[in-house]
Amino acid sequence: MSSNPKPSPAESSHPTHVKVFVKPDRGIARWLKRLWRGVKRRQVKWLSIWLLSIMGFGFGALLAYSAVLPSLTWGGNPWSLWVGGDRPSSIAKEPLSTKDVSELATVPDFDHNPDRQFGHLFYAEANPTQLMVVSSYSKNLEQRFERLRSDAALALMQLIDAARADGVWIVPVSGFRDVSRQEMLFESRIDELGSEELAARSVAPPGYSEHHTGYAIDLADGLARARDISISFVQTEAFAWLTEHGEDFGFELSFPRDNEQGVNFEPWHWRYVGSPQADALFDPP
Repeated sequence: MSSNPKPSPAESSHPTHVKVFVKPDRGIARWLKRLWRGVKRRQVKWLSIWLLSIMGFGFGALLAYSAVLPSLTWGGNPWSLWVGGDRPSSIAKEPLSTKDVSELATVPDFDHNPDRQFGHLFYAEANPTQLMVVSSYSKNLEQRFERLRSDAALALMQLIDAARADGVWIVPVSGFRDVSRQEMLFESRIDELGSEELAARSVAPPGYSEHHTGYAIDLADGLARARDISISFVQTEAFAWLTEHGEDFGFELSFPRDNEQGVNFEPWHWRYVGSPQADALFDPP
């Protein structure tokens, strides 16, 4: 009868290590898997909420900005209510100073002449197909493209180039305006000042604006933008240069101080009279 041999003392001093592979519980694995899926769902959920919030905020900001701007398209409602014409809302409006009030003209009585209204002469609206883009004014949603008749446009470009050579930056602000746009400007001015007569001292009634002709242009100093469409434009280098050299290029100040039409002094408002057609238009027999 055979028996198992006894282990030697050396062998008995080193116990045998047995590796045991335990199969994980399937329930725990499923729970961990569900937990991970839940975390991922919450991440997706919060990410979606975050993205929707950002989109909603952006859309709301766009609507608010659109409400602030009177128009989102060129040629629509007036861009702002400024003395004499258009000016973007990005430029801070200066309050009406004592000097501004002192410059208001006393409008003479013309016995309701149909060719005049509050001192302004009647002008037919230019044919848009005969107009030429001379510049853009402002940027983004406020950007406009200013237009003049081709002879006035070319003369203005030469004027701007000559001024730039002398270190003066002249910027066209507002050129041709149709009757409907002028009507909105005029009505806005009435709402601000309370009467047609007061409004007409700074904004011509529709049909009576030189801007209808395509020969009138409001000018500004590119290095003094806060003075755009303001009496204080007289303090700029651009106005000084225009006063000295404007006539060389066929431009004259439409409404100087104490002008015969009784219209308020507008140092920014210039008109082209360098061609026989333009000269005859502004100096009728």
